[in-house]
Amino acid sequence: MPGEEKQANARTLNSAEITDKIKTILADLLEINPAEINNDTRLEEDLGADSLLYLEFFEELKDEFHLDLDLHEVGKYATRHAVSTVGELSDLVTQYLQKGDELFKELDKTGTESEA
Repeated sequence: MPGEEKQANARTLNSAEITDKIKTILADLLEINPAEINNDTRLEEDLGADSLLYLEFFEELKDEFHLDLDLHEVGKYATRHAVSTVGELSDLVTQYLQKGDELFKELDKTGTESEA
């Protein structure tokens, strides 16, 4: 199927390519030059990201990488793991492209073990 093929192609991207795409999406949404964004750029403090920007960003991300990403699961992930910089966001997307929803299942197991 075409959607599965596109998602498979997205999974072959390396982390630098993923980061570049993330920077481009953020720059387009914020109407700034992508060169102003680097891995250490803080999403909220430096870019002024708010909940609306996050929603728009993740919708764009889903389209760009052809993901069936559950925003509720992303939110749960973000409460347990730092996702405050572009680099951390890139790491999350890279891991998700490699592991899919299994990433969140691993998180649930880890969270349950640490609470015990």
